[in-house]
Amino acid sequence: FAGPAAPSPLDGAISGYRNITGAAHLYGRWAYGFWQCKEHYKSQAELLAAAARFREERIPLDAIVQDWLYWGSLGWGPQWDPASYPDPAALVAQLREAHHLKLMVSVWSKFDRKTSFYK
Repeated sequence: FAGPAAPSPLDGAISGYRNITGAAHLYGRWAYGFWQCKEHYKSQAELLAAAARFREERIPLDAIVQDWLYWGSLGWGPQWDPASYPDPAALVAQLREAHHLKLMVSVWSKFDRKTSFYK
């Protein structure tokens, strides 16, 4: 007979933590779906075109990821290059309204000497 394992000291610690903080909530349903990620999109236009293509091909998609290099010549850091991404707020709005997608941005917390954060 294989029954449940005996409680460990860690079970008590976790139970105590949950009593203090409350139960952890699940993420929204979209977070468990398909997230499209590639090495990076080169521009706002390319990212929007990829989102449109997924919809045209009827491929289920819940989020699209903008990985690194969105800072262009501004230096390695979390800032949008306006030459490639002229309106990040409009990008997010268009993904949400036209394609029903979430945007996830890989934030690289490195501030090289070119960045406005470093200066």
